[in-house]
Amino acid sequence: MARQNRSGFQSSWLGGSLQIFPPDVAGDAYFVDATNGASTNNGSSWSDAMATCDQAIDKCTANQGDTIFIAPWHTESEATAATSITTMDTAGVSLIGLTQGNQRPTFTFTANDAYFSVTAANCRV
Repeated sequence: MARQNRSGFQSSWLGGSLQIFPPDVAGDAYFVDATNGASTNNGSSWSDAMATCDQAIDKCTANQGDTIFIAPWHTESEATAATSITTMDTAGVSLIGLTQGNQRPTFTFTANDAYFSVTAANCRV
């Protein structure tokens, strides 16, 4: 049985693993998980999560209210100078990092001038 908390997220235990279900979103929901996701997945659920935020952003439709949920243990890094770790270039997209205890999504920049880019309007991080 799923339980809903104050944030609107639901969770339940399935096969020994905690499954997290997001609240309803205006547009499409996509899921990103660097540990368990793959670039060949379509991102429609945690079990079919994509590997990077850029892959999920590329699937979004502008100004539809699409939301991307990022797993608590997700990590991405950028080591190339003058390069964006991800680019939010689709208008109206929300990027939401989930937490589980002390685990939070992490973006690591190892080049001094690497960056996170938001080039579209009405995006939320």
